[in-house]
Amino acid sequence: MGRAANVRIAVTGATGYIGGQLASRLAQEGHELSAIVRPTSNVDLVHALAPGVRVLAYTGNTRALAHWLAEGTVEVVMHLAAHQDQSDSLAAVEPLVESNVVFTAELAAAAAHAKAQAFVNTGSFSQHLDGSRRYVPASLYAATKQAARDVLEYYRSATDMRCVTLELTDVYGPADPRPKFLNALHAAALAGEPLEATPGDQLVSFVYVSDVTAAYTAVAQALVDGAELDAVYSVACPPPISLRDAVDIWCTATGRHVEVRWGARPHAPRQVMRPYLHDPPPGWEPRVSPEAGFARVYGDPNT
Repeated sequence: MGRAANVRIAVTGATGYIGGQLASRLAQEGHELSAIVRPTSNVDLVHALAPGVRVLAYTGNTRALAHWLAEGTVEVVMHLAAHQDQSDSLAAVEPLVESNVVFTAELAAAAAHAKAQAFVNTGSFSQHLDGSRRYVPASLYAATKQAARDVLEYYRSATDMRCVTLELTDVYGPADPRPKFLNALHAAALAGEPLEATPGDQLVSFVYVSDVTAAYTAVAQALVDGAELDAVYSVACPPPISLRDAVDIWCTATGRHVEVRWGARPHAPRQVMRPYLHDPPPGWEPRVSPEAGFARVYGDPNT
């Protein structure tokens, strides 16, 4: 972002993988950073990622949140916090709605009242089960992400706060603790064990985490500069390729071998077989190819 030291940004989800990477990037670029966390979050981790960060443990008091954002004269809110649960269990309903819909509405309301200029939200490619532009949720999680976007559409149309949602595809990167496919592939390679997988015919788009954080900063800068942007963009590394082809690229790039037992597991219920990709954010494109990214994160240093 061009005005590095002058942009005041509040981030949610800084204790998560992508949010933490973003907070670290913003701090390194010299932004005045604030973080909104859950009361149970590890605040020490946030301070380690971004020394000097203002931290608010949000307890549900929207008025206090608005005052805190205004006190810090926050210009941009970057919202990455979310509850993720792909199951249809009854226990998943309340945390999904509370975290992904209610909190987003409270955060947007507080940001608008605090006169924030921009709100950058996080969506998911799973909002498009059939691979088309239309909204068909793959899960309740996807439905709550769409509901959050609908809430933001109100603030986008009724206030001066510019709101944009970035729909992410499969994000990967170094030191990612999440139970993702690429991490499972890497663990199988290190252990010399086979990996059971689906038939592998679904199309995927793996995007490197630094490219993802660059997309957030590019959109935020454009919004602060007064650009009129669309309501939603995709952050991906096109073109989508089959999971089988992605594994072939991974093995070549890393110098590792994995016996993948394709078809040993069925596709997940309501599996997205082809991700729908909106336009990318203006002025942004992925810089790290799958070949380079896979080698960087998972490559054998002895080859």
